[in-house]
Amino acid sequence: MHLLKLYTSYTTITLYILLGFCYFCKASDPCSNDTIQNLCWQQETCEECLQIHECCHYCYDEVYPIGRRRCNTMNNLFDCNADKLERNFQSGVDIEQNDEYTDKIQIRPQNVKVRLRYMEPENVTFSYKPAKNYALDLYYLGDLSVSMKDNLETLKKIGKQLTESLTNLTKNYRLAYGSFLDKTAMPFYFTDAQRYENPCLNSEYNCETGYLFKHKLDFTPDMGKFIQKVSDSKTTANIDDLDGALDAILQILVCGKQVGWNPDTRKIIVLATDSLLHTAGDGLLAGAVRKPTEECLLDENGEHRRPLIYDYPDIGQIHDLLRNRKVNIIFAVKNPEKLKYYNRLRKELLRDFAFSGELVADEHIIDLIEKGYHNFARQVNFFANLTEHPHIDIKFFGDCEGIGFNETNLCYNVENNEINFKVQITLIERPAKIGANNSWDTIFIEEKNIQERIEVSLEYEKPCECENYIKPDNTICENGGTFVCGYCNCPQGWKGDTCELRCETEDDYDSCRQLKDGHVSTICHMQ
Repeated sequence: MHLLKLYTSYTTITLYILLGFCYFCKASDPCSNDTIQNLCWQQETCEECLQIHECCHYCYDEVYPIGRRRCNTMNNLFDCNADKLERNFQSGVDIEQNDEYTDKIQIRPQNVKVRLRYMEPENVTFSYKPAKNYALDLYYLGDLSVSMKDNLETLKKIGKQLTESLTNLTKNYRLAYGSFLDKTAMPFYFTDAQRYENPCLNSEYNCETGYLFKHKLDFTPDMGKFIQKVSDSKTTANIDDLDGALDAILQILVCGKQVGWNPDTRKIIVLATDSLLHTAGDGLLAGAVRKPTEECLLDENGEHRRPLIYDYPDIGQIHDLLRNRKVNIIFAVKNPEKLKYYNRLRKELLRDFAFSGELVADEHIIDLIEKGYHNFARQVNFFANLTEHPHIDIKFFGDCEGIGFNETNLCYNVENNEINFKVQITLIERPAKIGANNSWDTIFIEEKNIQERIEVSLEYEKPCECENYIKPDNTICENGGTFVCGYCNCPQGWKGDTCELRCETEDDYDSCRQLKDGHVSTICHMQ
């Protein structure tokens, strides 16, 4: 008797444990929620089923029992032929590459995969930490008009100070050098034989023959080579108070291979000048009428090959090139009145890419380089080019102060601390072409001033494959009905599960369709 009671008690306890375990399993399965199950049951078509919730799956088995819900949670579709089951798409984010920070890596992770459901946002968290010795390519572009002679002489003497300054910014720096003046034609330059060769003929200076732009030194870490090229330079002269700096900048930007830009660096052009800028339209006065292209026009000696063929660039073209090549520019301006022009240019047209300052004292070029560098390096600005992805919406959130996320893609005053960002990606419209397999796409989260970026592989939910097999099926559907995704779609005038019933009024197509919540069903049959 005692043994029987003991056995009975043991069996009861075991049953309670099993029941409790089953309850726990159900509670831990989000798809077992009654609300979600009801949501699935209410959907008629395969497309509606898969769109409404990721827990809903669809059975299009032609032998599926009549009256059973074709849209259901997976545990309720156990008797559906596995080959005739549209399994839903699970959204989520997977990190594919997440290398540690180095002097070359400032953004983590580097590669992620995002699975997107329609109108269901997915968040990707990433971080930025400035590297202490991130590589720097600095191109010094000098105005070599006679009025800048004192600055040229100073530059020849400050090699040691410039070396120390750049080393404090980063140990991985390289320098390049070029100079500019203007187009060598009237009304910008003397064209008579004597003064063409020496535009300073009637002055105390012996000047070099004029030119538009000369690239004199490819990028090098050797400060000695840089100073030597500067020392070998001579001044020249032109007539008016505007120069061809934009032509020089254009060539520096488009002649990447010729001048030696490294793609994996922070890139800065330093423009030292005391002149204003010739812009698009001015070249017409000298017969230079063609619109500048993005073709590199430097010859084997680094000189512009067609200075009198192409007009000056406009600011918009320079802006786009700076943005696309991720190059910043520092305007070091000797004349305080003309600095106002460059300040306005920076604020109104080149806000994201330029820094301007006055070249007051001889050594002040070093201060301007340091200030300009910090201006660019201490801000981080992320973006995504969605021109070819109109079906994607993106929002950025940044934790700039370490106290929580706000909607922004820009943080200032970045020092050596790690900054966390979050990008919210939403599929707001299904792409026009999605095949039978899941659609793949790629976008990039980029930083404005450096080439580093996050590759984001996007996978979209696919449409119902069963909708690709629309065909007449006389064995299931009668009277010309077509079997699609488990249902008979009936021609006008017929209704029923197999299109076996004639409609009351043949002319009234809606009479063949069910009313559901006051709306006509999209399926022409009686369920």
